[in-house]
Amino acid sequence: MGSAVTKGSRGTNKTIFIKVGNNVQKVTFSSGCSSREVHDQLAAVCSLPRGSTVLLKDKHGAHITVSPAMKKNSAQDAFILDTQTFRQKGGGGGDRDDTVTNTVAAVAAQLQRVFKIEELRADFGARICSLEKRLENSKRVIEIEKFKYEIADIRDAFLTHNKTRHIDFSRLRPAVTLPATFFSPGTVREHVITLQREPPPYTKYTLTGETVDHLRAPTFDMWQWEPNEMLSLIEHMYADLGIMEEFCISPPVLRNFLVSVQENYRNNPFHNFRHCFSVTQMMYGLINLCRLQDKLPRKDLGVLITSCVCHDLDHPGYNNWYQINARTELAVRYNDTSPLENHHCAVGFRVLANPECNIFSGVPDDVFKELRAVGSGGGGELRVES
Repeated sequence: MGSAVTKGSRGTNKTIFIKVGNNVQKVTFSSGCSSREVHDQLAAVCSLPRGSTVLLKDKHGAHITVSPAMKKNSAQDAFILDTQTFRQKGGGGGDRDDTVTNTVAAVAAQLQRVFKIEELRADFGARICSLEKRLENSKRVIEIEKFKYEIADIRDAFLTHNKTRHIDFSRLRPAVTLPATFFSPGTVREHVITLQREPPPYTKYTLTGETVDHLRAPTFDMWQWEPNEMLSLIEHMYADLGIMEEFCISPPVLRNFLVSVQENYRNNPFHNFRHCFSVTQMMYGLINLCRLQDKLPRKDLGVLITSCVCHDLDHPGYNNWYQINARTELAVRYNDTSPLENHHCAVGFRVLANPECNIFSGVPDDVFKELRAVGSGGGGELRVES
């Protein structure tokens, strides 16, 4: 039989007996100590960790409250240690340890997520700053190039008009920042209506039957064709509608005419040669869709297609209201009456004035006057054959 004694100056000593396994242990403690001290003493006797809460039962199985007020017993009536249900506080509680561990793990995960978000935020911030710097540098380059072109235009204008001391500001580039591909041709070249390059070798462009069928539809996709290919497609329209045969147009003259027209379209964002091709193809598609070749003479079909080809020649990029309000040379020249339309028509006939480009050179003078009147809207009319 073992024994354990708790010393204390408070109250008298009390002795109880507890059964641990097959051994009976004698425990003596002061009646003035605390319940916690009694628990610790019993835990030490039972070889349990300090801080454990010990549960005792009597021989009948009833639980005994562990406290200094416990009644005395004998070795024969020793209290039995309930080894299955004792609880541990502080260092040994499994459930509590699991809860603390899980809580710490959750907090660590949240912190890691927060730090990762901060890292991503810093990375995005750095990337945005880099993009802003690149955009700023690009804007500066575009501005510099724009100023260079504007200075060149003003210089060319002075050199061209130094006798009259007049500058055609309607031909200068727009005072806005646009991509370099949208810049118009130079001022000097804009005054040149004559042919500037040899026609491209159209023979290398062979139109398939599928392309010809699509070309006749108003839903034709114009965006997949290069400039020289568009020239070849327009030439096919003239041949397919019988316009070349009607006006005795030779292929070299038609090619010269189309190349000269292309050169006199400025590289504007919208009113450019691709827009010219789009309008011409739409007219060609409507002619085929409505079977106008069965109702109109080929002469009128030639006027329709040629008017579409020339309808926006040398467009400066600003509308009629701008020309009139800014009192440009075009507005003054045409007395504020449709200055752009009159200018497009005039440039078209200036192109035709070149013998190498005159697709109407084979028609009599009276027929040409009629074509000019119909094409310029000067009183002519299209006749529908019944």
